[in-house]
Amino acid sequence: MKPASLNEISAACSLLDRDEGLLRVFIDALPDFVFFKDEEGRYLGCNRAFEAYVNRAEAEIIGRTDGDLFGAELAASYMALDRRVIESGVARRQEERIVYPDGREVVLDTLKTPFFGARGFSGLMGVSRDITSLKQAEAALRASQASLEQAQTVARTGSWQISLVERQLVWSAETYRIFGLPVGTPVSYESFLNAVHPEDRLRVDAAWRAARAGAGLDVQHRVIVDGHVRWVHERAELQYDDEGRLIAGLGTAQDITEQKHAEGKLKQAAAVFENTAEAVLITDVDQRIVAVNRAFTVITGFTEEEAIGQRPTMLSSGRQSARFYREMWREVSVTGHWQGEIWNRRKNGEIFPELLTLSVVRDEEGFITHFVGVFSDISHMKHAEAQLQHLAHYDALTDLPNRVLLNLRLEHGAERVRRSGKIMAALFMDIDRFKNVNDSLGHPVGDELLVEIARRLHGRMRAEDTLARLGGDEFVILLDRVDRVDDVASFALEMIELMNQPFQLRSGEEVFVGASIGISIYPDDNDDHQQLIRNADAALYEAKAAGRNVYRFYTEALTIAAQERLALETALRRALERNELVLHYQPVVAVASGYTTGVEALVRWRHPADGLVSPLRFIPVAEETGLIVPLGIWVLEEACRQGRAWLDGGRVMPIAVNISSRQFADGALVDTVRRVLDRSGFPASMLTLELTESAIMHKPDQAVRVLEELKAIGVKFSIDDFGTGYSSLAYLKRFPVDALKIDRSFVADIVEDENDRMIVSTVVAMARQLQLSVIAEGVETAEQLAFLTRLGCSACQGYLFGHPLEAGELDFG
Repeated sequence: MKPASLNEISAACSLLDRDEGLLRVFIDALPDFVFFKDEEGRYLGCNRAFEAYVNRAEAEIIGRTDGDLFGAELAASYMALDRRVIESGVARRQEERIVYPDGREVVLDTLKTPFFGARGFSGLMGVSRDITSLKQAEAALRASQASLEQAQTVARTGSWQISLVERQLVWSAETYRIFGLPVGTPVSYESFLNAVHPEDRLRVDAAWRAARAGAGLDVQHRVIVDGHVRWVHERAELQYDDEGRLIAGLGTAQDITEQKHAEGKLKQAAAVFENTAEAVLITDVDQRIVAVNRAFTVITGFTEEEAIGQRPTMLSSGRQSARFYREMWREVSVTGHWQGEIWNRRKNGEIFPELLTLSVVRDEEGFITHFVGVFSDISHMKHAEAQLQHLAHYDALTDLPNRVLLNLRLEHGAERVRRSGKIMAALFMDIDRFKNVNDSLGHPVGDELLVEIARRLHGRMRAEDTLARLGGDEFVILLDRVDRVDDVASFALEMIELMNQPFQLRSGEEVFVGASIGISIYPDDNDDHQQLIRNADAALYEAKAAGRNVYRFYTEALTIAAQERLALETALRRALERNELVLHYQPVVAVASGYTTGVEALVRWRHPADGLVSPLRFIPVAEETGLIVPLGIWVLEEACRQGRAWLDGGRVMPIAVNISSRQFADGALVDTVRRVLDRSGFPASMLTLELTESAIMHKPDQAVRVLEELKAIGVKFSIDDFGTGYSSLAYLKRFPVDALKIDRSFVADIVEDENDRMIVSTVVAMARQLQLSVIAEGVETAEQLAFLTRLGCSACQGYLFGHPLEAGELDFG
């Protein structure tokens, strides 16, 4: 039975007023709160439910006001509604949130009605009903709708409904996106057909007409959105009347563009595989070509007849010297193998890069009988390398230089300033009120605003200056070879005024922001140009503290931070001596099985006074001071000792240990690893050394030798934070690496950011081609894990699987 409304209860109370006993029984039986007040706000009476809420008997409530019974804020709300009822003389209602004495929070729908006596207004009666369940149901319905829309977005599958009776066609938000129309745009069959690719319209229209006749609907077709072609797969469940006429239907529209592209690539790959992808040539001991394969002809343009009897020098491009080739053939003769990149020339004269592997063939007596060369055209790889290089040095959103490129420009600028005698200025700019834009209008609008800010700022830059984006709403302007500090101040003021002008976005929004700027001058503030950005950052905080929309220059007062850093270095030296360091271990989980396949050892500092010190504070200090070498040795020793302890306890747990660039460059690394493994008894095959790209690319040839020596011991290698530095793909193939670790900065926004998805997909595909495992770092959500699983990522680590913990706190179950 439907419960009575508050108005019905109020009316019933008025009717029962003639029989006070019957009224008393009635209101006490109600689960709703019922109360009466006089014109002064004093309680005249209430029912049992109200007594329970106030936690007082009716006798204690009568004569009291809301101020006597409730907290000031709640009482003020109650009395405000009372005043509106008294002043207007009509009933009023509002929703109220209350807390029971037992802590339970509910939402009430309250109706307050005036009642009158012989002399006019006498007081008011209130009825409050618990509508918590209703509110929760409404919230759940909204959440369910949002989840459905989100699921459709993730699946790239929209839905639509059609009613021929009501002549209505309804699309979901994802369907609008797939067809490139703004959400809410009125749609019809004609507008749908207009969105279909012109070459597919007749076929789609025929399929729809057949469906109306009872054949069902399952069709794939193309649409054109913003000049780009998308593929759509449409299915539908249709309803017909007794005479077989279509009356309604429910269908889906799935974006299968990527699937179509993948199918096309698979067909191409199959064709390449059938015809041998890599070119092969075989020479005799006198280096005369005796055989080539079809791929050789395809790549070089020379037919088999043209190549037989010739020397491989027929392909020479002239880019490598005669000495290069002598050294190459000498190494082949001595070691039996050579691999590297060379530039060769096709028959048509075109020069192209290739990855060449040369090997010798020996007879039973060990004499060389033939040489075999296997090479592939790596023009596309070079192009991809250039793209990765661009991504490593430029911001993906604004295409401005990032921190890496800014540091390079800073290095070169400092040299030019020293020669010219002028000054260089760094302006660290933070966009005021940008967070408000992001929070109120959404991240897409925020991204569009950042692009517009970059475009506006770039329009005021000189050719020799640098505008960089460090991330978020932080920009740095590097002014090269400026005559006077006053010129810098004038420029900063111009930038602030520029940012104060409104931004008109494509969405139609007019956005107002501002800018705060911190300025540091080289060499006036510090003769170390590397300190320039840090000084400007410190000055930026001063500008913010001054009320924003201003600029501030760096002052000596800001050197306190540097002094604190020196104190940290001293304390860190003592920490090594006093055994204040401890290792935490973070699980590495196999994507396929979900089992923990290893752990990464992470050093932590338990300071006796300050507690646990973040590695973000002390690791950079250790790197700069050289303490990272003894610190790294301690980590390696402790990790291997713990690994041996696990083995002795029946737990087989491989361990990964980070090796810093300074450690790697230290000539004692190989001996250190061998000594630690011998002393601990931990198997070398269960130890993985994690290296950054920068560590091994500083001196790649030396790195190859060190890695091969360590590989001979039996340890494994992974490249940590892959994608954030610079790696030559040719060298990557030479390095005896077992795995690539995708940096957490690419994983964090992988679900929403197309650029991050492209980078991660490229890395996984490249690793698969090089037969390397891939480990994704910083996995924190199920959505990230699902995307990485679809890509074929080998393993993951991150807070989704567990935080770094001490060995005794780990739960491998």
